[in-house]
Amino acid sequence: MSTPEREQTNQTKPVWLKPKIDLRARGQNKMTTTIEITVTTTINGNNVTETLTPTSEEEIKEALLKEYRETRDPNEETEQDYNEDDVILFDFEVEDWGEAEDYGKLQDLEIIYQINENDISNDIDVINAAVCAGIDINDIDEAYNGCFKDDEEFVEDLLEQTGDVPKLPHYVYIDWERTARDVMQDYTEENGHYFRNL
Repeated sequence: MSTPEREQTNQTKPVWLKPKIDLRARGQNKMTTTIEITVTTTINGNNVTETLTPTSEEEIKEALLKEYRETRDPNEETEQDYNEDDVILFDFEVEDWGEAEDYGKLQDLEIIYQINENDISNDIDVINAAVCAGIDINDIDEAYNGCFKDDEEFVEDLLEQTGDVPKLPHYVYIDWERTARDVMQDYTEENGHYFRNL
């Protein structure tokens, strides 16, 4: 990734981040969504690129500190060299949101850390809808009830799954619009995705 020229101080060096959405297997047959971050910066005059799936800012700093230790030549101290305390003071700046560009609510490093920490089994569209709907990231898998074209279709499917739709004669109809209005008091919809209010 090319990095534009930017003014840098001797004390802190900027770090540019480029998130990439990744679906990977973890555990037994369980697919989880994670977000990799490519970190690009300059350490002791060397361009450094690290790709990791961080759950905290500290993990990114630790990766940079490791790189600093590996590239630093203790026999060649220069004006531009800096110590480990300076590495911990890296300024984080997102230069390119990469694949997260299409998901406005995911353009937040704290949310990315939480996604990576929680092993969410739903895809990135569901995660983005949940965040937009104000669903806690820890609750996404438990709260998610599927994707439907409208409230009526969702509620009819929900009640059929739970066995709450009585067997009625063919000439008796259920007012699904009114039923959906009542049931939806316990659910939240975002972009066709439905979540139970926990």
